[in-house]
Amino acid sequence: LHSLDLSELFISGEVKLVDEVATDYFPGRASEARIVAIPTTHHKCGRCWRHLPEVNEDGALCGRCAEVVNA
Repeated sequence: LHSLDLSELFISGEVKLVDEVATDYFPGRASEARIVAIPTTHHKCGRCWRHLPEVNEDGALCGRCAEVVNA
């Protein structure tokens, strides 16, 4: 999973993979996947709608979208 751009897949600003052993983990048994969603404080790109730290205000473009629009 580390080789995938999970933020693109999930259409989100950021995805962090954390290797963590559950407290109820037993060797030989599959552990449960845990997902936690935290609201962002970043602004939303007006084109791709991702919330990214490089977007200065809602509706402005992120670097990737600005490059596509200006090409």
